[in-house]
Amino acid sequence: NTMIGGYVQNNLPAEAIELFLQAIQSEQAVLDEVTLLSALTAVSQLQQLELAQQLHAFTIKKLQKMPTFITNALIVMYSRCDFIDMSFKIFHEMVERDVVSWNTMISSFVQNGLDDEAIMLVYEMQKQRFTIDSVTVAALLSAASNIRNPNIGKQTHAYLIRHGIEFEGMESYLIDMYAKSGLVRISQLLFEKNYIHQRDLATWNSMIAGYTQNGLTEEAFVVLRLMIEQNLVPNAVTLASVLPACHPLGNIDLGKQLHGFSVRHYLDQNVFVATALIDMYSKSGAITYAEKVFSETTEKNSVTYTTMILGYGQHGMGGRALSLFYSMQGCGIKPDAITFVAVLSACSYAGLVDEGLNIFQSMKKEYGIQPSTAHYCCVADMLGRV
Repeated sequence: NTMIGGYVQNNLPAEAIELFLQAIQSEQAVLDEVTLLSALTAVSQLQQLELAQQLHAFTIKKLQKMPTFITNALIVMYSRCDFIDMSFKIFHEMVERDVVSWNTMISSFVQNGLDDEAIMLVYEMQKQRFTIDSVTVAALLSAASNIRNPNIGKQTHAYLIRHGIEFEGMESYLIDMYAKSGLVRISQLLFEKNYIHQRDLATWNSMIAGYTQNGLTEEAFVVLRLMIEQNLVPNAVTLASVLPACHPLGNIDLGKQLHGFSVRHYLDQNVFVATALIDMYSKSGAITYAEKVFSETTEKNSVTYTTMILGYGQHGMGGRALSLFYSMQGCGIKPDAITFVAVLSACSYAGLVDEGLNIFQSMKKEYGIQPSTAHYCCVADMLGRV
């Protein structure tokens, strides 16, 4: 148990599962609830659905009665494996739930983009007389941020004040929520209320991101300078938050300086920083720089590919956009709905009507993605250019 747990704590889930399988085959090892909890956590990190289902079946066979903490771990595991329906099924069928069960399900909804469902579950949690704690509030603030709903955010903030709830990172959650809801001046008041030496890096990052998201680019750089003056070193989140502010200022030199900083501090390989750099260079007209960053980035996700495809499209390079779209699938990265908007836009700009229509038709057939208004607009624009 100690060794499996050690692997899990050090983010080595494959090694943890391998040792777990050895323990199953061993006649000497006796597996208990702690062993299963570590194994469930390891599968959550691996995010492999088939393995999750096998472990779930093994857990049912092994335990006569399912402890609540094991059931909670199952909810997390399926959520991390993008099977949120199973997470909710397990939660719904629980005979006994504790606060952790409710918080786990609420957080799982938020992490899977089901923010309205998360909010409804919080209301239900209150109806059943469970106490809302800092974990619930953090999830609720994230949901309010995602759906850009200032009313939910304000109510949650008021609840915090009334019940004297405080938790680490609370200021950054509130700043982020108000900024995303379009109330950036309230974010600013919360930010300025804290003494400058008491602000942690997350609070600084939230304010920089809030200004950038609301088009207040100069204010974003003012906060960045203040942060550096406090001897705080920007991290990957800082750079990913401030890089989008370079394009509206029309200052590619500033973007290059931030790029240089990221290289010197070994942050350029971070997937979020790399994606922000690609976006910044593309929008600044330096598509060659964007290509160079993309090719040198070892870790890429669907957002990285989508950003590069969008960059190609904006520069009329439809052929390269299509080539990259097909190559991302060869790398095992599935396109999402936004990727299709990017590639359809690229086809539209470049006049690649037949290719664009083929991709549009493949959305639902091959990828199971239902076209939205944005996709139909791209097709209409594409056909209008014929």
